[in-house]
Amino acid sequence: MAHYTCANIPLYDSAGKIMYTAFLGGMSFHDYNHSTNSAVQDTSVPFISDISVFSIKPGNNFEEAVLPNQTPGLKGANAKFIPLSTVQAYNNGVINLNSITSKTLVGYFLGGLEADAPNLGNTLANDTVYRVYL
Repeated sequence: MAHYTCANIPLYDSAGKIMYTAFLGGMSFHDYNHSTNSAVQDTSVPFISDISVFSIKPGNNFEEAVLPNQTPGLKGANAKFIPLSTVQAYNNGVINLNSITSKTLVGYFLGGLEADAPNLGNTLANDTVYRVYL
């Protein structure tokens, strides 16, 4: 869903050979309507609170899913995800998803912009740090 830089979490499932990337909020050409389960086009590229996951499966099959959880408000544009050094990751920084077997703090979501409206509102720097669990 995100079409602008946003916090993202790269994860790899070596058992299923699936690469996942979770995108936290940001700005998008589409906003997901949870009531109708559909993406709504908005050419003004609004701030969104959606958390989406893009996955690439064997055979270059890919899909995107919007999760029912959302960011707390219209946050995420130009934000960062900082993984904990204690979380198992590959040399390229991708989190080893198979090493996570229960609810685990994997890092922090911080910075970026916070908006008070999807379009034509006010923005300010987001000064809150959020824990991210898988």
